[in-house]
Amino acid sequence: MAKMTADEKLVHYKNVCDSLGLNPHTKPFGYIHLKGKLTLYALRAATDQLRSLHGVSVVSTATSVQNNIATVTCVVRDKNGRED
Repeated sequence: MAKMTADEKLVHYKNVCDSLGLNPHTKPFGYIHLKGKLTLYALRAATDQLRSLHGVSVVSTATSVQNNIATVTCVVRDKNGRED
């Protein structure tokens, strides 16, 4: 992506949004560098829209801290009742 022109990045951004059913005007993605490569990164606007589109809700959460590391575990359920 780093070698893409601004217009090419815009087309790619819109294509990704379209493929996922996301509204590009809400800025669902940002650009970050990962391992030396420019990458699209899903922001909260993307995750909120995806949760709404797919009927995903948070059932429960649990937080623990060990050795200064916080771990958050979430159980989610989709509109068909599947839990992860």
